[in-house]
Amino acid sequence: MNSITFFINQALAFLISLQGMLAIVVGVIVCAVVYSKPKAKWLAFSLLLFAALVSPAIGGWRVYEVEQYLHPLFAKMQNLSRLLCLFWLIVLTVGLFVQVPSWRRQIVGTGTAVFFLAHFTLAIRLLFTDVAQRGVVSIPLLILLGLVFVAGLGRWLQGPQDVRKILLAVVAAGAMFVLCSFFQYVLEPNSVKWRGRFYGIGSNPQQVGLVMASVVTIAIYFVTRRDENKYIRLAMIGLIPFMLASTIWTGSRLSLLAVATGAVLMLYNKLGKAIFLLPLLILLLIAVESFIGIDLEVKERITSTENTRTHVWANQIDEFKESPFFGQVVDRWKPGESSWLGMARVAGMLGLLPLTIAVILMIKETFVVWRQRYLLGAEAPTVDVVIALFGLLMLYSIGEAYMLMPLSLGFMFLLINLAVLRLLREMQENSNMSIHDANALYPQMRG
Repeated sequence: MNSITFFINQALAFLISLQGMLAIVVGVIVCAVVYSKPKAKWLAFSLLLFAALVSPAIGGWRVYEVEQYLHPLFAKMQNLSRLLCLFWLIVLTVGLFVQVPSWRRQIVGTGTAVFFLAHFTLAIRLLFTDVAQRGVVSIPLLILLGLVFVAGLGRWLQGPQDVRKILLAVVAAGAMFVLCSFFQYVLEPNSVKWRGRFYGIGSNPQQVGLVMASVVTIAIYFVTRRDENKYIRLAMIGLIPFMLASTIWTGSRLSLLAVATGAVLMLYNKLGKAIFLLPLLILLLIAVESFIGIDLEVKERITSTENTRTHVWANQIDEFKESPFFGQVVDRWKPGESSWLGMARVAGMLGLLPLTIAVILMIKETFVVWRQRYLLGAEAPTVDVVIALFGLLMLYSIGEAYMLMPLSLGFMFLLINLAVLRLLREMQENSNMSIHDANALYPQMRG
């Protein structure tokens, strides 16, 4: 039984159970709360991201040797994580029916539109393979993601207060994962790692590394903001060492490179603050590392110069050469270890071309926003965090296929980043209205 069929059967079995019926009642109540309380949507976003982080990737592996030691609550959460993702997506879709005033004229960037076109192309291509079920499921899932992360965020992001809230939602999801993982570590140390590598309560160290890198970058943004609440700053300073230690513990060199990329892009013009922060963070990191005791095997993996992806990449390139225009007729969904080569292998130039055009358009808009960052005044640091996140996500796309998995954290992070980027660009285009003016004009949007 393939993973898509297993997921559908699991979902149906849960929904007709007593727990499932109770969940439906709770879901209706939650939808009503999100509909009536604007602030609730940011909590819903955070819980959606947390569920996606815990969820095992469809077509990926699951380490049952580790899962059997998980706390029953975390084990149940992991088994139902994909269903939870769909639940929170539907809840957030309800929020679209709330009428809100908006000054924005173009909430969808061209790069985002072409990016979705590439994914619909991939989904349609999969309909003509032995994994046609994935194509059938992908189409409504992409529509749902578009409604929430494009139409929804496009309406809800009206100023810097809203940007701050969605970034805090991302940090909260990462913090919840780390706290739950370290709680599980205290209960059973071997239950959060396999072959020395940190899995936490998730099922993929690469995905964990991507989340940690993204959260560290956002945390640096909050720490270095002049007008940020001091308690938020202190919380972020305390969180960063745990995130860095978790990143090292995953044994992922790509994750460490992503952390370095995000940090450099955030601090390139803040040398004074970097000199102050680094010694403090290093001391806190040493303290955290001494507590968890990272295995020698992981440290050797990090310092190794061996490229573990070469063989996989070579196979994907060979398969792409066999059918360069329409891709391979795959009998199993296995995107491999590169978003680009994975798309080329499965959909050929038919899918790779729109994906490449989409990223070029994203880079172009990012460059324009960076070049005109001075128009944003005190909110110019927001441009830095958008560029830093985009840079590390693009770096990660080379070595991981997250861009081909709509329910992955990387996919959702990219859509969030693009939504914030579009807001900043619209603010620059409307240079007669500063971001602070927008917040003053629509104070109700701060909820």
